[in-house]
Amino acid sequence: MLSVGFFIVLLTTRIFNIAYGTMALLFGYIMWMLSNNTSTLVPIAIIIGLSLIFSFLLLPIFKNLPEPVEPNSIIVTFAILLVMEAILTYLFSSDWRIITLNPNYDAPIANNIAVSRLNAFFSLFSVIFISTIYLIAKKTRIGLIFKACIDNESAAKRFGIPVDLVSNIAFIFGTMAMAIAGAVYGMTNYLYPASGIKLTMIAITVTIIAGESIIGILLGGILLGIIESFSGYFLGGNWQDLGVNLLIIVFLIAKESR
Repeated sequence: MLSVGFFIVLLTTRIFNIAYGTMALLFGYIMWMLSNNTSTLVPIAIIIGLSLIFSFLLLPIFKNLPEPVEPNSIIVTFAILLVMEAILTYLFSSDWRIITLNPNYDAPIANNIAVSRLNAFFSLFSVIFISTIYLIAKKTRIGLIFKACIDNESAAKRFGIPVDLVSNIAFIFGTMAMAIAGAVYGMTNYLYPASGIKLTMIAITVTIIAGESIIGILLGGILLGIIESFSGYFLGGNWQDLGVNLLIIVFLIAKESR
């Protein structure tokens, strides 16, 4: 979901958001504060509402970026990343935190399978979420409108498509996906202020692998998860981030050599 949000915002608004992972981390901390070993539906609903407010606060900043948008968005979002990381460190310190859920949520599926119900649920939810986005993009009028705005903004305007409205909707949807992803991340990983850049790197890596394919996001996420799991299992947790970085380098070299 994190990569889907990053992908949609990048394609429709040309904003390369370096602070994307740190923004997701903020919602992970909000989920940590709201969770109390009960149903997660209410906290998730609150987070979705807060993500709408958050997107409306960010829209004026990103919509008024001067040309060229891409490099200027990198500079602006890098500054936002530093500010947000400092605020998170001040509010929550550098201690690692994780959301404590009902033990039944994280019970193994079977005795000989080391996959929890929680991870299985989130994996299934992610597949359904990405598949739904794919069907909307390929089979509906809304998807065609978004594709027209991405492919040729000037032509879309000439045909009467409200390009600015479409990009605003895409930005809001991307922020919502990011917020939910941050909340989910806090349920399965430790939260600490500096981990936001790791989430950004994951989103960038999957986007590079995917190119402009929504299904590529799903396959890229699976590939990245396999690499992280195997590098963590065989080499140790300290090597997981290196695996992500090496994957970026490999795919950039492969694309350049085409």
